[in-house]
Amino acid sequence: MKHPISFLTVLILTATFPAFLFSASEFSLEAIKFPESFQITSSSYQIDSRVKESDAPGFLKFHVTSPHAQYDMEGLANLKKLLHEIEVIEQILKNRAGTGDGVFDGAADSIEATGEGFVNLVSHPVDSAKGIGKAARKLGQGIGGIFRKKESGEKSTFSEKMLGSSERELAKQFGVDVYSENPNLQAILKKMAHARLGGKGIAAVGTFLVPVSALVSAAVTASGVNSAADQLVNDKDRADLFLENKKALLGMGFQETEAGPFLNSNYFSPREATYFRFYLEQLKEAEGALEILKRAAQAKSVWDARKILYEVQMAAEHVSEMKYQKITCLDTGLLVEAVHQTILMTPFDYLDRSALGDQILSQISKIKTGAFEIWNAGQITKDFSAAAFVKGVKTRAWILFS
Repeated sequence: MKHPISFLTVLILTATFPAFLFSASEFSLEAIKFPESFQITSSSYQIDSRVKESDAPGFLKFHVTSPHAQYDMEGLANLKKLLHEIEVIEQILKNRAGTGDGVFDGAADSIEATGEGFVNLVSHPVDSAKGIGKAARKLGQGIGGIFRKKESGEKSTFSEKMLGSSERELAKQFGVDVYSENPNLQAILKKMAHARLGGKGIAAVGTFLVPVSALVSAAVTASGVNSAADQLVNDKDRADLFLENKKALLGMGFQETEAGPFLNSNYFSPREATYFRFYLEQLKEAEGALEILKRAAQAKSVWDARKILYEVQMAAEHVSEMKYQKITCLDTGLLVEAVHQTILMTPFDYLDRSALGDQILSQISKIKTGAFEIWNAGQITKDFSAAAFVKGVKTRAWILFS
């Protein structure tokens, strides 16, 4: 939801809120006014009441405890994704206990270490899980292109080739990201996929119940753009996804020297790269849009990648509301110039009167023309909004999570 600040609000803030509840390096969970899209209380997890500042300015670090594990997570977007994954894991473990662990029969052996799973595929393809036979066919079909040098972004392990289709099907069923970095979720998906490969536990897998209300897009918001990207990721393996994304980027006018480094980057998962490609398709008509991919391809850290991904997602989410004329990549965000207004879309968990906040306020003093707003991914503190209002700039918070 968007929260524009009014003149009356500024008067109240400057009179009664000289300082916000954030401190230099540690924050109160109560000070973060989470939107409705966040479910911060659950019987499956507990978020520590003290929230720390991440090493990346403008982002927060959370500690989450669940019955199966403890997690340290940086960033509100990743926190939202993690909380859903924990709910799913706990539901699976609960149902697992009720089935006598049969769903995990045959999951102890690694597929790389034994040929039993492959023999079962050839001997009993009908008994294997959905998609496994397709994986075996693709191995044979790939021989014709074996001499083409594959790029790093399309390479898959043998395990991923054999189990990937089943893992994607399971992940889709549970509403989670098959490319998640959550090791506990990955372990469960692999075990269940391996059980299917061996023809064991197939019926039991279908008995797992995850409430429909809990299913979410792997992206922060559930727009039509993300839904289309999710469908493609769920249906394609890593190699096919790489090739489709590359073809689409080249078709938009990007060069091989730009599309290649981006798709081969270690800082974007296959799902994130697909989201990015879909966002660019929404923004490609604006002047400067071609520079966005160049910036993403030059990402030197996971935070560089996350920032540009969040900025572009926010821009793509709202492209239908206004006609973008020009887009400029700044170090603090994405400057979007529309017909009647200019918006600086910032990707941060929070904006306050810190060094980062003051940098942004100083920057907009140099670039502000006409109606100007700051849209931030997460929370904006009251003191920052008041300082921006004095400069004639409106602020809107929680754009990424609305």
